[in-house]
Amino acid sequence: MFKSILICSDGSEYAVKAATRAVAMAKEQDAFVVLLNVVPSGAQQFMVPWQLELGEAGGQPHLTAQQSANLDRTLKLCRDTGVRYRCRHESGHPAEQILRVACEEDVDLIVMGSRGLSEWKALLLGSVSGHVIHHAHCSVLIVR
Repeated sequence: MFKSILICSDGSEYAVKAATRAVAMAKEQDAFVVLLNVVPSGAQQFMVPWQLELGEAGGQPHLTAQQSANLDRTLKLCRDTGVRYRCRHESGHPAEQILRVACEEDVDLIVMGSRGLSEWKALLLGSVSGHVIHHAHCSVLIVR
């Protein structure tokens, strides 16, 4: 049984699928959810501060309209199901930030999509999900 779940979202469709699965698990187990969006290093210089709140993601220059809509869908999913949640927005290397937040929040489970927005980078540098799987202090669920 999980008491707290970290949902990692980059705004991709894979992340929405993962969030849908994670929110259903959280509802079923009365778990607390931490929604995390990480802006990769280098992109933060072009953004303005924001919190992941419904309707606020759309104005961010580092997000495409589709990413913004997907982040809003994830937040709405938590609200509509009545799951207890908190939003976090970080910048830096995605895998490292996910691992750091997972430790800070002392989560029991990390849920993320099998692929993110930069699949070509994964081929060159290694995937974010692969790094998280190998270094996480807790269970990791990868959703396809």
